[in-house]
Amino acid sequence: IAQVFIMLQAFILAFEKLQLSGLSQPLKDMVGQFWSLLPSLLVAVVMVTVGVLIGRLLRTATVALLDGLQINETLAKFGIALGSTEASGSSAVAASVRTPTQLVGMLVQFGVVLVALVQALQKLALTAWADLVNHVLAFAVTKGVVALLILTLGFAVANFVRDMLQARFQDDRSRAWTGEAARVGILVFIVTMALQQLQVAHSFVLLTFGVLLGGLVLAAAIAFGLGARETASEIVKSQFDKANDRKKSNDGSGDDS
Repeated sequence: IAQVFIMLQAFILAFEKLQLSGLSQPLKDMVGQFWSLLPSLLVAVVMVTVGVLIGRLLRTATVALLDGLQINETLAKFGIALGSTEASGSSAVAASVRTPTQLVGMLVQFGVVLVALVQALQKLALTAWADLVNHVLAFAVTKGVVALLILTLGFAVANFVRDMLQARFQDDRSRAWTGEAARVGILVFIVTMALQQLQVAHSFVLLTFGVLLGGLVLAAAIAFGLGARETASEIVKSQFDKANDRKKSNDGSGDDS
């Protein structure tokens, strides 16, 4: 940077010596704007640096608090885990985010850094960029966090229902698949809710969910109707006979009266 400014000053002096004011004046204006912007730039750099430091402190405190509440162990009971607590990956980000609590801590740090970045951009009078980052931050807090909670709770409920059904039908292999089918159905519903919260392709999500649910119901009906025709006919015949017997008994009691 120092070399560039020295070269700019040399070019300005050279252009003035050659009386090329059309070239020297824009360079003068650019250098003058930089020096006038330098104090605000330094303040912005300090803001972002402080935001990064505060974000790291809050990340450490958040992870320690959630680990003290045994959040990782509770989520692991429902089958929700990112990996082992020991960092074994080659990537620094992947190695530092190995548990759900560490993921929450990283999100807290990211949010603090974004807040500091918004303040820095406003200090530099870059209002358009500041508004853009501010909208991203607002969307992440109001929509992204809620969608993440919906997905987390949905996965927990889906895994719980699957384990409960598989434990109930563990001696019947022909019905053990019902647990996995119930889990998939719950996950489809939960993912649809999360996308609805994020307002991503509103009409497409509703149409896809409706078509998928209707297809599952139709497939179940066809499978029962074609694969168990005798059973279905027996059920219908039994209900029909009961209805006829009930009608005859009512007619007989009416004649006696």
